[in-house]
This record gives sequence, C-alpha cells and structure tokens, in this order.
Amino acid sequence: RALARVRAAAESEEVLKVLGQKCCTVVTGSMGLGVDVDGSDLDLVLCCPVEVEPLTALQALLSALRGLGETQDLVLVDQASAPVLTFTLEGLSVDVTVNQMGSVRDTL
Repeated sequence: RALARVRAAAESEEVLKVLGQKCCTVVTGSMGLGVDVDGSDLDLVLCCPVEVEPLTALQALLSALRGLGETQDLVLVDQASAPVLTFTLEGLSVDVTVNQMGSVRDTL
C-alpha cells in the first residue's frame, strides 16, 4: 500500500508538471530484487523519459506527499551527490531518488 500511495503522489498534477506525463516509479534495492527482510526500507526511483532537475522533482513530490497527510519524518537531503527524499509511510522507511538510471540497471 505504501508504494501505491507514493505512486499516487508522483502522478498528481503538481508533480507531473515537473516530471512529465510518462514518468514511472521503479522499485529498486532489496525489495526490487525480492530479497527484502523484516525492517528493509523501500527504495524508489522516479524514471522520466526527459531530463529533469532532481531537486525540483523531489520538492514537488515532497509537497504532494505532505498533502496526503500520512507521511512522517519527510526530509529532503539536497547536499548529497544525488538528492534523496526520505520519509516514513505506514511504518515503512522510504527513500526516493530521480533518474538514477544506474540504480535501475543494477537491480535488473
């Protein structure tokens, strides 16, 4: 259910204005590989067919997630080499990055 809620936020009008209509949310990390265990986090990558500014995209997603009112501990880490949005949803720790195609490639 957490993934469905993040996808819904990513597909909101506000976020699609930044990401474009053909952006998709890809599960990566241990859950993407199917080797997650109790306590694993959910790693997501927003993959867009056009180049987007990661920080701008994550700021739009942060705003949409705040609108859901179900997320906790929303933090946008913008000082990392690749910006990441971290939060907790339904007791699950979630990390979201943008267009980090190496992350997607490494999980396939």
